[in-house]
Amino acid sequence: MTQQVEGRFPGHAPTTSDHDCSELFARDPFGRHGPAVRDLFARLSRIPQIGQFVVYCMEPYRTWCPALIVERDGQRTLELLAGAVFTTREEVEVEVFRRRWERYFGSPAPELTAGGTTPSRIYGRG
Repeated sequence: MTQQVEGRFPGHAPTTSDHDCSELFARDPFGRHGPAVRDLFARLSRIPQIGQFVVYCMEPYRTWCPALIVERDGQRTLELLAGAVFTTREEVEVEVFRRRWERYFGSPAPELTAGGTTPSRIYGRG
């Protein structure tokens, strides 16, 4: 169960360019992206730390899940999102991107499918 955190940044609406950039990011989350994609990613990452979605590694090189940074008793902690376990790093990165999009823009993210290299290639394990 996730803690509700107010999210929408007033006055921000996704543009056609934002939608195009989100597709480019999803195709290759670890790729060398141009300025427009980097700008979108930076805007989505400006959400305050409390309430930010992040990637949590559950088992190195095998399973990851999205997590939410929350504050409990004055301490920052991660709240893992139930039922959202991924076996590729690309998929979880795209899921975190999608959740940040929805938090930032206050609207559903475009349909995104992870693509690109496999984690075994990224980490030299295969």
